Amino acid sequence: MEWPDTLKEAQEVIESWRDEYNSILSHSALENHTPDQFADC
Repeated sequence: MEWPDTLKEAQEVIESWRDEYNSILSHSALENHTPDQFADC
């Protein structure tokens, strides 16, 4: 794992991960929907 060089870079990496986690990855606790899909139900 490579550490970000700046706070801005760290924020961008975290935001990218958060977007993927909430938009692409399904969660078994949410009936295998993404959080975004589950919120739309």
